[in-house]
Amino acid sequence: MGFLFGGGGGETQEQKESRQKRDQQVQQQEERTQKAEITERRKINERMRKMKTGGMRQLLSSDREDNQALGNPITQTRTLGPDRNPR
Repeated sequence: MGFLFGGGGGETQEQKESRQKRDQQVQQQEERTQKAEITERRKINERMRKMKTGGMRQLLSSDREDNQALGNPITQTRTLGPDRNPR
């Protein structure tokens, strides 16, 4: 019951130093985390901006005329239409 009369004492010098060292490490870690979050946000924003603006650029580019997509080529068939039954 020494704490009732103020005989508890305070932190030793080693405890103060270790607490200060921990506080510095935590602060450095928080700074690194903030920097990482900022860079991630910038990357995401840049990606979104490219997605938004890249669409028109791709539509209007000259490469599009030269390299057309060959997905499903349209061929003329003689099974439908007026040419089917010539009279």
